[in-house]
Amino acid sequence: MSMMASLPEDATEMMSWSWVNIAPYYDNLAAWMLSADRIADFLADWTRLSERVGEVQTRLRVATTRNTADEDAQHRYHAFLDDIYPAVQRAEQ
Repeated sequence: MSMMASLPEDATEMMSWSWVNIAPYYDNLAAWMLSADRIADFLADWTRLSERVGEVQTRLRVATTRNTADEDAQHRYHAFLDDIYPAVQRAEQ
């Protein structure tokens, strides 16, 4: 079973994840031995992961605008920006 097979189809399942939960997926991508016959699968997995993480960021941001008094939403969004986003940026280079 591929590591990406365990990635949730629904990004809402990842809303409370930390970098510790996400990092193994990026580590898995970094470990791929790329070849011409595997590049399409690699790109599909990378795209799927990137889309999920992007959706989590968007959902967290939207939650802060729906109720500006929601301190939990503010905390979760800023935790994403402080802890997860920089790590994702490094992993995607």
